[in-house]
Amino acid sequence: MLRFFYCSSKTDRRPANCQWVRDDTELSAPSLQMNPAAAFPKDHILVKRLGKGSEGVVDTWVNKKSGVVIAVKITQSQGLEMPREVQVLKDLPQHPSILCLLACYPKSPRPDLHSAIFDYCQVGDLWELRENLIRVLTQDSQKRDIMESFLWAIYSQLASAIAYLHEGISDSNPGGVNTWKTIVHRDIKCENIFIANLGTRDDHSNLKIKLGDFGLYAVYDGKNNIMPSYWGTKVCWPPEQTITRMATPASDVWATGCVIHELALQPPQRNTADSIPDCRTRHTSRSGKLLTTGL
Repeated sequence: MLRFFYCSSKTDRRPANCQWVRDDTELSAPSLQMNPAAAFPKDHILVKRLGKGSEGVVDTWVNKKSGVVIAVKITQSQGLEMPREVQVLKDLPQHPSILCLLACYPKSPRPDLHSAIFDYCQVGDLWELRENLIRVLTQDSQKRDIMESFLWAIYSQLASAIAYLHEGISDSNPGGVNTWKTIVHRDIKCENIFIANLGTRDDHSNLKIKLGDFGLYAVYDGKNNIMPSYWGTKVCWPPEQTITRMATPASDVWATGCVIHELALQPPQRNTADSIPDCRTRHTSRSGKLLTTGL
């Protein structure tokens, strides 16, 4: 069971404004002597802004003592005690292909903001890597495809991550966990898969990825998993979801296939149609029937 500590007063030796910090013994990199997110931001220096979206910003900071770089996601509190993805990741035992939550500092740096701190993946996300690979592969006169060994590396790690989320399947529990509560990610796409490192091979077939951005997750109960029409990435929805808007574990499996499809076929850009009818037309057979069977 993961252990987190709660800071209740300024007399506590731990940082007074923190609420959840991963125990040092549970770090994803055992070689670290301390959690690089401890005592944030007192022991840290801002490096740069990685990105900005409708819900907040992501910055990189460096721990002054250890030199370890961390990613800090700052979001509007929206009346919540903690960000949605922290609600699930703080109690989720670590998995090598899921982005590690290091700490959460509610009401920081302002009372209306929350700071969630994660491992920093310096290579970026899979969509950026895909674009860079395509650029390299098309530099010569004859277009080449992304190596199959690279695709298998992405697929196997992503499949391992969702098997863990859905059934608790891992190396230590190959048969899953009977009491496991099924977690559905609901927004698997290239932009939410981060590259921990590119590996040591020329074809990047031993790269390491981390599935992240759990802001739309749900604990699946078979009843109340309706996706609002404005949530998620509809082009990665399975055909039945475009009709019922019900997100199931099968939705994550379909989205995983969409990731591999985008890497293998290298479409110039993603179709970003926003309406459900537009999505439905892309999931039809030549006879016009919706392709929903067998999924």
